[in-house]
Amino acid sequence: MSLYARFVSRNLAQLQRELKAFDSKRKPVAETATKIELYRLMRLLQGDLRQGQVAGSPFTPLRVVSRGTRTSKKPLAALAVAVRYSVKKEGDSTVMSVGFDGPQSSKAWRKIAHAVQEGGDINPDMRVFGSTLRKHWIRIGGDYKKGRGKGVAKFFFLRKATTSLKLPSRQIVEPFWNAHKDEAERNIVSNFQRKLAGERI
Repeated sequence: MSLYARFVSRNLAQLQRELKAFDSKRKPVAETATKIELYRLMRLLQGDLRQGQVAGSPFTPLRVVSRGTRTSKKPLAALAVAVRYSVKKEGDSTVMSVGFDGPQSSKAWRKIAHAVQEGGDINPDMRVFGSTLRKHWIRIGGDYKKGRGKGVAKFFFLRKATTSLKLPSRQIVEPFWNAHKDEAERNIVSNFQRKLAGERI
C-alpha cells in the first residue's frame, strides 16, 4: 500500500493542456496554486491527527499500555509532525501528494507510518524486548499497582512467552483523500484563477 495518496484530476488535466499555450510567466502560477492547496491539506491532516481522528472518524482507541506510556492520549497524534506535501511531474501530469512519503519525510517516519496503517504483529528485537522494554513496562505497572489505576497494572507485566505485539491497522491517508480530493481539485482551479487575476492568497 502506498504511504501517500495522489490524484490526477480532470480539471487539472484540462488546466495543464491550457498551460502549454500560456507564456512562461503563467506556468509558475499553476504551481503556486497547487502548493497553496496542498499546504492547506497538510495542515488539515496534521490537525486531524492531533485530535486522534481522520476525516471526522476517530481512530481505534489507545490500548491500556499505550495510554500509560504516552504523553498524548490521542491515537497517532505524534505522527502529525511527519505529515508533508509534494508536487511532482510525471509526463504530462502533475502528481500531488499529502502524507508521509514526500521528499522531506524521513525514513524512520515512513516506516512508522507504514506500520500503523498496515497493522499486524510486530516482532521486535528480543534483546531489547526481553530486557529493557520489559523492565520499562514493569516500572510503569508498578506505579499503577500503587493505586493510580486499579486493575490496570497487569497489562504491564509481560509473560516470558510473549514475543510479539499486536498493532491495530489505522488507515490515515486514503480516507483523508477520499474525503477531501474533490474539494482540493476545485480549490486548485480557483486558486489559479485568483492568482491570474492578481489576487493575493
